Amino acid sequence: MADCNKIPECAFYNDKIPNMPGTAEFMKMVYCHQRFEECQRFSLSKQSPVNDAANNTDPVGLNVSSPVQ
Repeated sequence: MADCNKIPECAFYNDKIPNMPGTAEFMKMVYCHQRFEECQRFSLSKQSPVNDAANNTDPVGLNVSSPVQ
């Protein structure tokens, strides 16, 4: 399976989100390299390229504590 095409700009993948969960590396392996179609960030970004909700969401759809700067 191909990697997610959003990896270069993804704040979650590139560790730009404060207070990353301890499971972040596992989540990257699963959602960025295997099942990106199931990633909530990916789904929200498809709805609108400038989607603030995507910036405040981790791959499973949980809100992160602070918006991405």
